Order: sequence, then C-alpha cells, then structure tokens
Amino acid sequence: MTLGERIMTLRMERQMSQSDLAEALDVSRQSISKWETDSSVPELDKLVALCENFGVSMDMLVRGIGESEEYAESSAPAPETAPPRPESETAPPREVIHVVKFETRKIAGILLFICAAVCVVTCTLLGDLVAGFLLALPFIICGIICCTCKKRAGLWCAWTVYLLTQVFIRVATGIHTYYLIAFFKGEMELTINAVMAFAELMLTLLLIFFTVWSFRKEPLRIPEGKGKFILAGWILLAAARFALGFVSPMVTTRTFYWIFTVVKDWILYIALNVLAVLTYHWWRGHGSCKDNQEKI
Repeated sequence: MTLGERIMTLRMERQMSQSDLAEALDVSRQSISKWETDSSVPELDKLVALCENFGVSMDMLVRGIGESEEYAESSAPAPETAPPRPESETAPPREVIHVVKFETRKIAGILLFICAAVCVVTCTLLGDLVAGFLLALPFIICGIICCTCKKRAGLWCAWTVYLLTQVFIRVATGIHTYYLIAFFKGEMELTINAVMAFAELMLTLLLIFFTVWSFRKEPLRIPEGKGKFILAGWILLAAARFALGFVSPMVTTRTFYWIFTVVKDWILYIALNVLAVLTYHWWRGHGSCKDNQEKI
C-alpha cells in the first residue's frame, strides 16, 4: 500500500472528506487529492500534522510498519468482554477546533459592528451623521470580512484599514510618496510630510511581505519557462504606474481626481501583491529545480 492509499484509507476510516482534512491541515483540497493519488508527497510538517490528525505513528503512515497488525485487529470480531478503546487512541476532534476559530471570527465581527453603531450614534448626537458613517466604514468592512472570510481575515482587515487610512490622509493632508521622492532628489527639506510618506512606504512594504508570507504554502506551481510572463507583468505594472502618473494631472475636477487616484492606487496594490506572490513561488520552484539538478 502506497503513502497516498494509506492517507485515503485513514481519512475514510475517520469519516472525513477531502475538504475536512484540507481545512484541518490548512492546505487546499487539491493538495489532498494529489497526495492520495501519489502525484505529490506531503512536506515534513504536513506529515506530522497527518499523524496527529489520524492518531498514528510516522512509521505507520509513511512506511506502513504495523499496518497489517492494525487491520487484522480491526477486522477480527471483538469479544463481548473487550474493554472500550480509550479516548487517547481516537482521532483528535479537529472539526471542533475549527468551529471554535470560526466562532471567534464571528464574535470579532459582531464587536466591530457594535463599534460601527457606536460611531454612528455618537456622531449623530453631536450633529454630524456623515462623519459617523465615515468613521464607521472601516469597522463595517472589517466586520463583514471577519464574518465571511475563513482564512486570512486579519490580513484582509489590515489591508482594508491601511487603504482607507491612506485615502483619508491624502484627502485631508495631501501627503503622497512624491514628497519622499522630492526629498531624495534634494528638491525639498526633511519635513513632517516626507517622514509620513516614508512611514507609509515602510508600512506598504511590510503588508506586502506578510501577504507573500501568508501565501507561501499555497500549492502554486509555476511551470518552468513561464518566468518571462511574470517579468512581463512587472514591466507592464511599471509602465501602467508611469502612464497613470501623466493621466492624473489631466483630471481637473477635485472630486473625480481623488476617486481616480484612489481607484488607481488600489488596482496597482492588488496587481503588486499578485505579482509578488507569483514571483515568490516561481523563485522557490526554480530554486528547488536547481537543487534537484545538483543532487543528480
């Protein structure tokens, strides 16, 4: 019996679907399917997690040691006086753990909705309903994210708060990364605007790093020779950023200018994160191919 067949047999014995096992291991259902068909092999940390989920040893899962004895015992009729199996030998209730996590996200979403309601009511009593809705908007969006997203809710909430705060700062103060560029060119002195622009740039890079880190274990496999398409994507992104910089001054109406700027920046941020994740997986796959070639 192969490793994939053992994984499928143990999963079916515990009445778990591929989706249930994928959620317990924090991987995709396609990864479970590839493991069971022996198209790919789980990494070491996933093998340990499989052993914990199935309640078996590493030798039993990988090498099948003790496999025949276990199935012989399970197929033999149990005597009437046989003691019940202790709870320690049963599979750990992984589903219960995930239910608790989901309920925690729902509780966080409800608390965020309550904060939004407090903002609206407080500002309404002070005579400014519009300001109340503006202050409540981040809480409402983050509450929806917590109630609907099962994975990476914190990351998406961080991006939401960052982008909305960036819009507010630009509309209220006009601070932009151009201040930082002007400072490095020597066109302006080090002012509070340049410092805030630098802090915004560092926060952007930090969020991009955590986004790539969060998607580092996703089953993305970039085919060999497709790196040129990723390079073309970076070139198109740079060209689009450069071209949109010339289009922005042509928008004369202030309202449409800020709408155009916000939509442009958000689209560029999305494209930047997608390209960063794809580049990381291409680099990791390219590096593993080199290591395999050196071993050969």
